[in-house]
Amino acid sequence: MVKLQGGDEDVKKAWKMICDVSRKEFTKIYDRLDIKNNEYGESFYNEMIPGLIEQLEKDGIITEDQGCK
Repeated sequence: MVKLQGGDEDVKKAWKMICDVSRKEFTKIYDRLDIKNNEYGESFYNEMIPGLIEQLEKDGIITEDQGCK
């Protein structure tokens, strides 16, 4: 998981393949149930996290616990 979050290209490629296969199977179920899904997945937000942390630090509303923010 650390390599994925760190942006390792090989790991990202494998993760994308796993997500694509899963999404294809989930879609079969969603279609049968007539469910519309706008799914982004948690990795969609990875590029947004640094800017968000910076803003939270600037606003003074973030805490650190055991090296994690």
